[in-house]
Amino acid sequence: LYALRLDGSKGAILTGADIENIKFGKEKEAESYAITIEFKKEAIPVWADATRANINNVIAIVLDNQVIYAPKLKSVIEGGKCEITGKFTESEAKFIAALGNNGILPMSFKVIR
Repeated sequence: LYALRLDGSKGAILTGADIENIKFGKEKEAESYAITIEFKKEAIPVWADATRANINNVIAIVLDNQVIYAPKLKSVIEGGKCEITGKFTESEAKFIAALGNNGILPMSFKVIR
């Protein structure tokens, strides 16, 4: 169960429409996989501001109104690319990447309080 803080009338910090692409790959020196999300140019400053304001908070990745992953934000992300680690299996990482790269989906990023 998560309590999500909504960002005004928009409801989410960013949505699937703000994602350029999602990739996955094996983590360095680990047996698990990581997911890399690259945001569109217009979304980069929004993401940087959101990460700056939410260090040590959890940001929920929401798909079809369900939290699919909720990583803890460890640093400001200014370049528009972020990596999510968390001991994903290859099939989990492939699944999330496939969902995110499948056009504009009802995906969003929200701060968890």
